[in-house]
Amino acid sequence: IRDLRMSRGLGDVYKRQPEGYPENTSMYHAITRGMFADALVRRVDGRSLATFVAEEIAGPLDVEMYLGNASVDHRVIEHVGLPAWAFLLQLLPQVVVPSFREFLTPYSRLEDYDVWFFYKLLFDPASLSSQSVLMHMDGQAVRGAHQMANDARYRALALASACGVTNARSLASIANVLAMGGAPLLSAAGLQSALEYGEYHDAVLGTPFNFTNSGWAYDRVPMPRLKHNAGWFGAGGSAMQFNLGSHEHPDRIAIVYVPAFLAPRLSKPRFKQLFSVVESIVFASDK
Repeated sequence: IRDLRMSRGLGDVYKRQPEGYPENTSMYHAITRGMFADALVRRVDGRSLATFVAEEIAGPLDVEMYLGNASVDHRVIEHVGLPAWAFLLQLLPQVVVPSFREFLTPYSRLEDYDVWFFYKLLFDPASLSSQSVLMHMDGQAVRGAHQMANDARYRALALASACGVTNARSLASIANVLAMGGAPLLSAAGLQSALEYGEYHDAVLGTPFNFTNSGWAYDRVPMPRLKHNAGWFGAGGSAMQFNLGSHEHPDRIAIVYVPAFLAPRLSKPRFKQLFSVVESIVFASDK
């Protein structure tokens, strides 16, 4: 990770992209995708992504969002991860016997892509899914998202796709700006271009998803009535969604969820519950 963060060997990583996949296939690595984003910003703008975020997003909006800022380390809370035994107890039965999910509550039940991913992670270490989270730092394998979040070495590397530091209030402020049209971060035309989407087969999760031009997931959390939502979801449980409104509902909505507990799952049951409550409020007048 440290060598790649300093751009040593990043070009070789790009050249080693998996081959043989059809067009409209999405594949990525949990860490290097952020490094490529940083390299792209450096080439286009000249600044690092960390500097760009500080000067173009956090500064103008007066929010707390940092990449690699050691001065805020003393304020970073310790994230709690799921012990290995609890991981196996909660997830392994669903991965090995998917029909077992029928007896679980929606909060405990894994999605199909959860089952796919964790099956590959546990039983197929050479798969693209397993390789997408394989990483080493100072010769040691990284074992979980909470370990990275709790380690100042990782936070100091300003990894764009992991170990950023913010809080729910700041993230909600950014989502609210996007829901209200983008200004001052984006022009209306720029936001519309960023929100154009298409369907891609996610080779890491083994299922099709809609992705926008900007890389946001589009309607990743299927809701009965509240459609046209864009945003992203952290592997540990955080989520951000915003909605520009539509003819079905004129309300512009931003919702953010940032937990201290980093659960090793890709679906976001708690966020879905909150999103469902928001949907019921939006359409309450129709009843």
